[in-house]
Amino acid sequence: LNMETVEVALYGGIIGTASALSVLPEERYLIRCFMAIVMGIAAILLYSNALELFWLAPEKNYFLIGGLVPSSDADSWLSGGWQLLETGTISEGDQRRPVNAALHALRLYIAGSFQGSLMLGAVVCAAASLYAAYALKSSLGWPGAAVFLVFSFWLIREHLPLAMTEVHGFIFGCLAFGCLWRAALARSSLL
Repeated sequence: LNMETVEVALYGGIIGTASALSVLPEERYLIRCFMAIVMGIAAILLYSNALELFWLAPEKNYFLIGGLVPSSDADSWLSGGWQLLETGTISEGDQRRPVNAALHALRLYIAGSFQGSLMLGAVVCAAASLYAAYALKSSLGWPGAAVFLVFSFWLIREHLPLAMTEVHGFIFGCLAFGCLWRAALARSSLL
């Protein structure tokens, strides 16, 4: 059993769960809640598995040395997070993106290590993507939510192992998209 097989199984789990949820009658509330939880767990495992897969067979990347050690911009963002934790000051490079430095520092504080902070970032990306997908579910149904989950994962997948700003932008983007979608639906129902 290799990691690629696990990833394909998780894709199937998300799509299969969405399909089952779309055909289950509304009266089956407990089963529907359980299936929604299963879909959430599968999404979190999909994001975490992508990071593990990258660590298992790192690809050539300008921002990582050997697939794990940050270099170039990734190194400056990571060291800026550590500096904020240790000294309480923002580095010169992080002054143009202080929210990124604060979020890196928070992830490093919670996780305690670079690898742990990357995994925490992947889990938070999955949770933000799930939030946006559940917002879409109210108007596009479960299949629409599953399609959003898969495509949003493909969008951020290559950036998960990096200490770059894209992960934080993805998180805020998914949260904003979910909030805007819910607000648009609430507004359209009032008209």
